[in-house]
Amino acid sequence: MADYKLSSGGVRRASDGAFIPDDPRNRDWVAYQEWLTAGNLPDPEFTAEELAAQAARAVENAAVTTLDTEARADAIFTTLKPATGAQIATFVSSQFPLFTAQQRAIVRMLLHIAALTLRRGGV
Repeated sequence: MADYKLSSGGVRRASDGAFIPDDPRNRDWVAYQEWLTAGNLPDPEFTAEELAAQAARAVENAAVTTLDTEARADAIFTTLKPATGAQIATFVSSQFPLFTAQQRAIVRMLLHIAALTLRRGGV
């Protein structure tokens, strides 16, 4: 780990986390420039792990946005949001009469999860 880490518009000092702006009048920036001149290299702004985590969060946020848009436009999800367990069970029984008991139980569980998620504002 280097003494400095690149950051937008400057660097961050590892010892105390202080942000040092790219300003030749700033004594900390001058010290950083001297450190560079001595042959040192700062750490990148983001590690490969941090970039991967950012990408994963972006994909997840996009998926949540898509689900939210679809759920708001779908009458079943609008109806499902305030549904009780009994109402969900009745809905599943009436909509999926040819499913096995195990298949209906799975659909009920998924609809319960969807209803809870909708109520909590997750989608």
